[in-house]
Amino acid sequence: QRYLEGGGDSPLQAEGQRVLAQPLPELAPRARATWRMVVQAVEAADVRFSLELTADQFARPVRKTEATFQY
Repeated sequence: QRYLEGGGDSPLQAEGQRVLAQPLPELAPRARATWRMVVQAVEAADVRFSLELTADQFARPVRKTEATFQY
């Protein structure tokens, strides 16, 4: 996959195969933060999209992986 564009509640910046979101200064209780990315398939394949969330309140990162088949 190749990152094309994205945005959300804070700016996104591509660094190679990684896309980093700038930290949010604050997120109120029960509030949501949302980011959207557009990626392009570079070949048909079974791929994994991984996300890692860090915060000063978490002892370790929260990780999520989503499997998809791209055409």
